[in-house]
Amino acid sequence: MMWSKIALFLSGLFFGGAIDHLILALTGSEYTPYGVHSGVRGNWVFALLDRGVALFFYFLHHHLEKQGISDAYPGPSAGGHLWVVTATCSASLRS
Repeated sequence: MMWSKIALFLSGLFFGGAIDHLILALTGSEYTPYGVHSGVRGNWVFALLDRGVALFFYFLHHHLEKQGISDAYPGPSAGGHLWVVTATCSASLRS
């Protein structure tokens, strides 16, 4: 997987968190989406922080795409071998 795609995924993830906090702040909830008591002001702060992190990853994605940096995933053989070793170790521990 390319690093630019990971950055794009993370930007979407944090943007979704910003939307969650924004909705809770607008409704006057004093709890975060995870049930932590942060107050309404805390939800506003978390919304702004998540938005900032989302923008950082979004601009990082565009920078990496423009630079052509494609640190691609090494392929199914490398990941496949790791999965087989992990599955084998797990199976041997169970027996």
